[in-house]
Amino acid sequence: MISFSNRWHRALITIALVVASAAPATAQERRVYSPPDLTAVRAISAEHGMVVAQEKIAAQFGADFLRQGGNAVDAAVATGFALAVTYPRAGNIGGGGFMVIHSAERNEDVAIDYRETAPQAASRDMYLGADGKPDTDKSRNSALGIGVPGTVAGLALALEKYGSGNFTLAQIIKPAIELARNGFVVTDDMADTLPDMYSRMARWPNSAKTFSRADGTPLHDGDRLIQADLAATLTVIAEQGPRGFYQGPVAEKTGEGGR
Repeated sequence: MISFSNRWHRALITIALVVASAAPATAQERRVYSPPDLTAVRAISAEHGMVVAQEKIAAQFGADFLRQGGNAVDAAVATGFALAVTYPRAGNIGGGGFMVIHSAERNEDVAIDYRETAPQAASRDMYLGADGKPDTDKSRNSALGIGVPGTVAGLALALEKYGSGNFTLAQIIKPAIELARNGFVVTDDMADTLPDMYSRMARWPNSAKTFSRADGTPLHDGDRLIQADLAATLTVIAEQGPRGFYQGPVAEKTGEGGR
């Protein structure tokens, strides 16, 4: 839920990520859920505003825009693009999501649905093998299983219609671009989850190179992650808007990369 008014300091932002589940794990692979240690949780309060996200660097970017006179939507969009850099397993521009906005000034509630959609060329039988039976590899591990991402269009729309008007899309995305280009230190969630995901990721050379050490092993806690290709893509979005993502070289390379 994202609330905003003409007084941005009353803004409270919570970004919820919708993560598409991968193939069901086998009985041997399933992990037992461990509830969080609530004794370690402490209450946090803020007088002028708060940004909450799965990853702390992205949340800080959002809070910075609040301090500069932005409203909750400005902060949410900045956080969303930053999560593409700092939380690659879920907070990415290759997916989709929802945004719910409440305007206290207009007493209006708005919901933006920017989940992925099926490609125009999708067909009823696209996931069938040569034998006419469902081919799970096609639906889960190939380009055919990818929807047209909605995140870039959705975040840009939210900023255009409900942002404060104090910042351009390029200004909102700039911190994420710099972070992707210059890199940041791998910690916390990424350090914990990357080793398990690396075996799937390693099938694509460019992905393996980005998330690997020089010796070919996955990045560890304390290593620096630099994502030059992502920085280039975000730069195109900043300069051309959503059209730069959905049309032209970026779209063509995205399609070719999944084949």
